Amino acid sequence: RQMCIRDSKYIIPENFEKDNDMNFHIDFIHAMANCRADCYGIEKSSWISVKMKAGRIVPALATTTAVVAALQTLELIKLVKKLDIELHRNAFVNLALPYMSLSQPGEAKKIKLTEGLTVTLWDRWEVESSFAESFGEMLGKLKDKCKLEPKDVIKGNKAILSQGVMKNPSKAKGLMNSSVKDALGLAGDEPYIDLVVGFSLPGEEKLLVGAPIVRIVFKCYTILIATGLNLLSCSYWYSPASSALRLSLIHICRCRRYAVCRSRWSPYH
Repeated sequence: RQMCIRDSKYIIPENFEKDNDMNFHIDFIHAMANCRADCYGIEKSSWISVKMKAGRIVPALATTTAVVAALQTLELIKLVKKLDIELHRNAFVNLALPYMSLSQPGEAKKIKLTEGLTVTLWDRWEVESSFAESFGEMLGKLKDKCKLEPKDVIKGNKAILSQGVMKNPSKAKGLMNSSVKDALGLAGDEPYIDLVVGFSLPGEEKLLVGAPIVRIVFKCYTILIATGLNLLSCSYWYSPASSALRLSLIHICRCRRYAVCRSRWSPYH
């Protein structure tokens, strides 16, 4: 059965078959299982062990977990296809009754920072950097990107930059000239780091309320993405909607089975 999404674009279900390596079903399950292992700090599984376990799984009755996972996947596909919000759905499910109700979600609350610049709680500003780049150069990129003046920088519960530091010329110079790795206290193997940054209008001291989280993405991981599998544009790759898919592709890039890009990966685009 096919489900039409928009303009004759179809989602075609895949019938699971573990013994056909050319359909990449086990490859995909292996990648996603190791994504979960990374998230929860548990031991990763080898490709062959995933194939053996997948073959022994007995199909179970529908559970709430399965229903929620399926509904989430449908909404993720809509995000990837950049469909209008009118086509998205919230779901309330109670299998004990049984009962399922779908409703149309509302738009995220918009926050007006300046004239012509509006954000939501779901927005995130991203800047490419490197561990060796100076902290001042990274802030300069951020300033050019958002056209605002970064005043405060907080990592976790630690203040990295504050207006008080900037009033001390020697401390400010030392911080701006130090590397991003040293200034933020990084280990050097992080793919990115999220910061809370306080912004003001150029030439003003008052901080704006509601600025998004800032993510610093390090170039070594950008190169991995660009050269590993050239499947998605960079603008989509770093969008919030692509996080889970991005993680799975990074794992697949690391699999020796994907040393050569295979075009039949298209069912999961």
